[in-house]
Order: sequence, then C-alpha cells, then structure tokens
Amino acid sequence: MVLLVAASLTLVWAIRVDLTPYLRGPAPYPEWRWLYLAKPALDRAGPALLFGLGILGLIALTGRRWKRRGWAAALLVVASVPAGVGFQLCLLDLELRGATVTLVERSADPSFTSHLSVAASREARDVASLLANFETLQLGWARSAPHSATHPPGAVLLYRAGIELCAQSPAIGRALFDRIVAAGVDPRGFRPPLSPPAAAAALLLPLVLTLLSAVTAAPIALAAWRLHGEAPAAARAGMLWLLLPGPALMLPELDQAIALPVAAALAALLVGAGTERRALGWIAGGCAGVAGAIAVHLSYGAAAFLAVGSLAALGATLDRDDKRETSARTRSAVAAAFVLAGLLFFLPALWGTSPIGTARTALSIHRAGFTAPRSYPLWLLFNPIDFLLFLGPPVALAAIFRIDRSQATPAERRFRSAFAIGVIALLISGVVRGEVGRIAIPLMPAALLALLPRPRVQGAVLVGALLILLDGVLRLSWQLP
Repeated sequence: MVLLVAASLTLVWAIRVDLTPYLRGPAPYPEWRWLYLAKPALDRAGPALLFGLGILGLIALTGRRWKRRGWAAALLVVASVPAGVGFQLCLLDLELRGATVTLVERSADPSFTSHLSVAASREARDVASLLANFETLQLGWARSAPHSATHPPGAVLLYRAGIELCAQSPAIGRALFDRIVAAGVDPRGFRPPLSPPAAAAALLLPLVLTLLSAVTAAPIALAAWRLHGEAPAAARAGMLWLLLPGPALMLPELDQAIALPVAAALAALLVGAGTERRALGWIAGGCAGVAGAIAVHLSYGAAAFLAVGSLAALGATLDRDDKRETSARTRSAVAAAFVLAGLLFFLPALWGTSPIGTARTALSIHRAGFTAPRSYPLWLLFNPIDFLLFLGPPVALAAIFRIDRSQATPAERRFRSAFAIGVIALLISGVVRGEVGRIAIPLMPAALLALLPRPRVQGAVLVGALLILLDGVLRLSWQLP
C-alpha cells in the first residue's frame, strides 16, 4: 500500500507542477496535447470532495455483514448514482466559468461536438429528410461540423430529441432557459444563434449524458458479479467507476454516455453465455445486441470497444471442463446478439439512410482529418499513457501491487487475458491516435473489470481516495476535455 500511495502522490505532484508536458501528449499540431491551465479554484472544491467522500462511504458500507446480500449491494450501487452525478458536476464547477456556463457553451460551440448546432439547423428540422440525405450532409459538415460528420445519425437525433422535448414541454424548457440566463449566459450571443428550446437543450443534454455515465456503475457491478459471484465486491467495482478520471472529467462528451450501452452489452453477454438456461441465454444475448446497436448508432468507434468487451466476456465464459455445453450456451447468446444488433443497425434504411454508406463516409472523414495526419509510432507509445492516465493509475497500480490479495477465479483470469489480447490488437491497428482518455471511455468498464474486479473494502476505499485526489488535480491543472 505504501508503494501505491507513494506512486500516486508522485504522479499527482508531477501533474500539478507540469513536471513534463509529455504527460499531456506529444504535440505540436497535428499531434494532440491536453492544455495546461492551472485554475485558482481550490476554495470551491468542497462540494466535489463531499460527493467523493459520499461515494467512499457507500463503498465502505459494502463491508458490513448485513450488506453482503445481493439486494443490499445493488441498492448501494443505485444510491451511488446520484452521488456520481453530483461529483462530476461539482468537479466541472471548478472551471473558470462554473459548471452551468461551461456545459452550455461547450454544447453550443460548433467546434466542440457540433451535435447541438447541427440538430438546431434547418436540415435537422425534418427528421425523415435528415436521414434520407445524411450521407450528403456529412460531406458538407466535414469542416463546419466535423464531429457530426464522423458520427452516425443517432448523435444528431439525440440532440434533436432534446430540442423537441424543450419545445413541447414549456415548463422544462423555460426552467432550463431561466437557469442559463441566471448563470450569466446571453442566449442571443450563440453562433450560430439558437432558439430558446435549443438553448435549453444545451443544458439538458449534458445533464442527461452525465446521468447516463453514472448509471454505467450498474452494469459494471453486474458484470463483476457474474465474473466472481461476490455481490459486495462487485458493488465496489461498480462504484469505483464513478471516480475514474475519464468518466468523471470529460463533460459534456457523448463518449461518457456511450459507456453505458457498451458496459450493458458486456454484462448481458456474461449473463447469457454463462447461464445454464438456454432461454435466458437468448434473452440476455438479445439485450446485448440491443445495447450494442444503440452504442453503434451513437458512435461508429463503439464497434471496436464492443468487440474488445465481447472478446473478454466470451473468453471468461469458456469452461474447459464442460466445453460442449459452454459452446452451446455461448452460441445462443452470440447468435441472439448478432441478429438483433444487425437488424437494428440497418433500421435507419427504412427512412432512406444507407447505414453502410454513412459509416464509410464518416470513417473516411475521420481518417483524413484526425488519423492520417498523426504519427502511428508516436501514438503507439502515447495512447497507452493517455488511456491509463484517465483510467486512473491508482487502479492499475492496485492491480500490479495486488493490494486485495484475492486469488483470481478462472473466469477472471480468462477475462483479463482476452481483454489484453483485444486491447493490443486495437492499439496496433492505429485507428485512434490521440485523445484516447476521452474517446476510449467506453472501453474503461472492461478495463476496470480486468484490473480490479474484486477489490476488498480497504483497498477500494484507498484507491477511491487516490482517484478523488487525482480527479481534483487534473481538473484544476488541465483544460479538459
């Protein structure tokens, strides 16, 4: 434990004083580097600290005897979700302009994600026309709205749904709009100008993304429980998710929300391939397919994370002592997942969209703008550094130093090996170069399960405390995302 604490504190110090800029990335353009921007906001860190300590308190409660029942552990995970939302928002409030202004301005900025500005445009008002002409529109967005150009229609439709909700529910729209004005944001100053419902959606959607990110703790806990069968330890693994730097700091990004369907697909496959009841295997596999389709409809990159997670899940369920029966159960779950995912992936074709065409166009735009200009050997080195930094070095160090001293089950060992194979293959492919701490957030649930699926109470509290310190220092020292 001494080594874990010493290494973590050294890293925190190095980040705060910016000991080396290479912790933030290689730079210069077209390479990527997080901006160092020390913020004098330590006096406002109290609320974030209270929410973080609340999560640690819930983790500590899993060690009590009466909490060892499955339903009690599940209730603790549910109780941690609002604490996780509060932790994210209070950390963001340490930004120079506070949480509300930061969320709204980032959502409304066409260069940040561009999904809101595209959803508020004339082309998106008619959803059927948007879907029918999406591939053509992508080419026009390549420079003005690059994030929307490189994402499936689902990303824009999500923001369009938020705008419509604010327009059709005046009470919600007016409350959000008044909150924006009270925070000091002039809705008339947006470029391009936004209608009041669109401005209200600029606050609503980030809050939804934050909630979805926190809810991801639930499927992580379920997946951990399927790996080793210890409900309290599984709950602790799920709650540690709420403190990882990636999901806690990257607001308001779609990536943090995509972690939910990716983790849900992983958990469903573990349930389906590991059950002895064939019907449950089909149902769980179908749920995995639905979750996977939702993830891919929001981001094409989710397919790679789903592949890595699925490989790890299926590897964990491979029972050498009962290979024939295991293979049959696995085939049932995988077949149901693939069938439903395939059907739902091609669903937009009913409105004239070419799912294959839009995917090909999006990936070509992404490659030309974000992948090809950057050095493959350079990011072969820096991608793992960035990923581990935002996964949380205390998590990786805890696994290396084995602070829980628990003997891994065969399923846990197989999961870890299959996950490592998948990650190495993804890294070598070079499809992602830079910003992995944000882009690969959906991969972090599987990484957490591979490294620390069954933490003990003391170990989880210690790792959680170090993660809270790391989160605060990163927020106060770097400009994220």
